[in-house]
Amino acid sequence: MASTQDLEAFEAGGKGLQDGEQQPRAYRIVMSVLMLILFNMTLIAVIIGFYMYIQSSSEKDSQSVMNGVYCVLAIALFVGLYQMGDMSKDNPHFYYI
Repeated sequence: MASTQDLEAFEAGGKGLQDGEQQPRAYRIVMSVLMLILFNMTLIAVIIGFYMYIQSSSEKDSQSVMNGVYCVLAIALFVGLYQMGDMSKDNPHFYYI
């Protein structure tokens, strides 16, 4: 159970910062780099885990999982292209297939 002191510290946010004051630029840069590294490590771990799962499963299971992955990627690609819309309206030299 969190103590009252912990809750007050959590609600206060950054120590020593007044309302409307931003954190130092170096702190934001360090946190951004840290988040980028953690995100990439997570992606790598998921890809390695997926690869190990596919390699250890039977051919039939592997094929059905890959079919599902292809379907999800196709739907994501369709949504992405739909959101782009007709980008050639303002740029007559832009073509996409």
